[in-house]
Amino acid sequence: MKTFFFIIATLCMTASFASSANERPWHINGFGSLGITHHTQDGVGYRRNLEQARYARSGHLNTNTDSNLGLQIGYEAHPKLYFMAQSVLRLDDKGRWAPMIPFAFTKYQFDNSHELRLGRLSLDIYTDGDSRHLGYAYTSIRPSPDIYGQIMYDHFDGFDYVIPLSINDFIFKTKVYAGRVRGNYFLQDRSFSAGKGYVYGATFDWSSADVSMRFAIGQIHRRNANDYENTANDLRALGRLPFPGLSAATGYADELERNSKISFLGIGGKWDKGPYSHTFIATKFNYSTFPSNDGWAAMLESSYRVGQFKPYVGFSYINITPKDKPLSFPSGPGLPDLSQAETTYTLATRYLATDKKTLTLGLRYDVTPSAALKFQFDRIEADKSALLKDFDTPLLRNKNLNLYSLSLDYIF
Repeated sequence: MKTFFFIIATLCMTASFASSANERPWHINGFGSLGITHHTQDGVGYRRNLEQARYARSGHLNTNTDSNLGLQIGYEAHPKLYFMAQSVLRLDDKGRWAPMIPFAFTKYQFDNSHELRLGRLSLDIYTDGDSRHLGYAYTSIRPSPDIYGQIMYDHFDGFDYVIPLSINDFIFKTKVYAGRVRGNYFLQDRSFSAGKGYVYGATFDWSSADVSMRFAIGQIHRRNANDYENTANDLRALGRLPFPGLSAATGYADELERNSKISFLGIGGKWDKGPYSHTFIATKFNYSTFPSNDGWAAMLESSYRVGQFKPYVGFSYINITPKDKPLSFPSGPGLPDLSQAETTYTLATRYLATDKKTLTLGLRYDVTPSAALKFQFDRIEADKSALLKDFDTPLLRNKNLNLYSLSLDYIF
């Protein structure tokens, strides 16, 4: 509950400052979420994304999963020149409440309406805003964890360039971007950083009065050597043992230490017509890091507004399958006990394996034009998932979860 008191205190301190700056070229805005989650699945923990190092446990009212606080400061130096920085306080990969900077850039608009941004930027992959932290922008409490929760890095230091085009009632927009990738994630009870990785890609948007579409493609490259040094050494030790079934382990160690690549492409769309709203996203991706994982995910969400109320329903599915990298561990009288090594190897090849579906039912109530109260139920069925943790066994298998959530999302 300390999370609530800290966010409320900070909100009160910044509100008066923001109101006093309304008439200046400075623009000060903020956002946040006060969230509570609860479930009763014994021995299982839940988190909304790979960055979070702490899980919502059974039988507890958890305030960490969906709570955050953001502050954004902008300065319009000239009608064509704008500076902006954003900081977000949230649960990080060390299990602490710590700030991050997803945005800190300079934007210049050319005479032909092209835009160039330089600095800290986020990947432009979201359908209802430019950040997964701005809960108020989304109908549901959290943007689909089965898609956005799997993202390891979503911001970078570099540039993006936007080329807009208007034809009759249609708006087309092409964006290209590149830079040094930033961010951290938490897997196998340890934290990983982006290191010296880089990202590049492009998005293509099309929109009209009621419909918008987006196609995104990109790649993230990073070095693995330091992250997996211990596992690589263990594999080489296995490869030196005099058993033919383990000889491939040396080659697997080399694969583990090579530079890795995450490739992704996705398509999404939104249709708003009167009180109806429908959103869909489909994405395909590949992690080249040993043992190499291929995956795909999709989600569909529909809502209907009745005054200040907006009931919604959603469904999502994700599958990530690691490639088969077999080792034959010997067993029997007179042979060394390699059971622990076999368990370690299994964990090393299954850490991203996922087969999970989620049914979502919720109700959004817009208390004011800048605050929304949301009630949500999620039925999660997972054969495997990196977002769920089984505290009794190293790898989660066949767990179902009823997740109840309440959140107040606001902007100021």
